[in-house]
Amino acid sequence: YAVGAANGPGTAYTVERSGTPEAAIAGADTRLEATYSLPYVAHACMEVLNCTVDFQPGVSCEVWAPTQSAKSALTLVIALTGMTPAQVTIHVTALGGGLGRKAELDFISQAVQVAMAVKKPVKLMWPREEDFTRDQYRPMALVRVRAGLNKAGQVLGWTYRNVSPSILGQRGVPLPATGDSQGYEASQALPYDFGSRLTEWVSHTAGIPVGFWRSVGASINTVAV
Repeated sequence: YAVGAANGPGTAYTVERSGTPEAAIAGADTRLEATYSLPYVAHACMEVLNCTVDFQPGVSCEVWAPTQSAKSALTLVIALTGMTPAQVTIHVTALGGGLGRKAELDFISQAVQVAMAVKKPVKLMWPREEDFTRDQYRPMALVRVRAGLNKAGQVLGWTYRNVSPSILGQRGVPLPATGDSQGYEASQALPYDFGSRLTEWVSHTAGIPVGFWRSVGASINTVAV
């Protein structure tokens, strides 16, 4: 699918368009084309996911976790336990490398639910194998770049199409007319004189969970650009 979407017309979100790059490339002295394939990447945080919970039914719930999103963790614990905000305390420990993975809440949810079930303090630590196989990966991407140059080497036309899973889409966030900015960031509004240009992004639906990985889309698009 990704190869077809990168090379065929497909259904793409238009991120930016200036002029008629297709015509400029067709009439150029030199035409260049390149396709870049980038894989899913695990976060591989220095410290594995872990969470400690002291749940006292009807009284309090204390959570110790290397979370990048304490407010979201608080909201989650309130929803799971039915407690008031005053009864819940989130202790943010040293992250041991967050890189976006510890903004997720799955490991905190696990620990809280186990503590509620056993009604005893619980310390949860993911083994490294689970840390890798149950990650929220940096999306894969297939990027096709086409450019047309004149005899002086000046770029007259530039088209850029990124095909990748949507981080925001997997989380049920409605996408604007330009698509998922996490996918195409660092590929638009470039500070280069490309003449006319077209930047597109295509959502590639995949059954693999994706998430925010350090620099997110820029880790893909700066390679291709």
